Amino acid sequence: MKIAVVGAGAMGCLFGGRLALAGYDVTVVDVVPAVLEAINTNGLLLELDEGKHQIPIKACRAEELSGPIDLMILFTKAMHSRPALESARGFLGSDSYVFTLQNGLGNVELISEFVDLSRVIAGVTVSVK
Repeated sequence: MKIAVVGAGAMGCLFGGRLALAGYDVTVVDVVPAVLEAINTNGLLLELDEGKHQIPIKACRAEELSGPIDLMILFTKAMHSRPALESARGFLGSDSYVFTLQNGLGNVELISEFVDLSRVIAGVTVSVK
């Protein structure tokens, strides 16, 4: 499964790192050059209950990723969703799914402007100790 995690903040890096640890082909997509360089140079450092992991993972701008991908996970701030989805047109295919755990209203409706509603997955997440 080819996965693009769009947004290299805390949630994007956590989910992207965990998916990469599980063996999936993950690319982190962001717009901040320093973030992309740091991830490509050092990988992601995740401190999990089971220990620390330094995970080699690819990072790039959207226009540098060729598609189609199987799954896009959208982890941008809601106000950046439309530009992120527009930039993802190059790697979203007709069979791609888009998954979001974003806060706020209207995320599913916005995503369905870019992929069929049947290919949109939305949910919530919590941290449990």
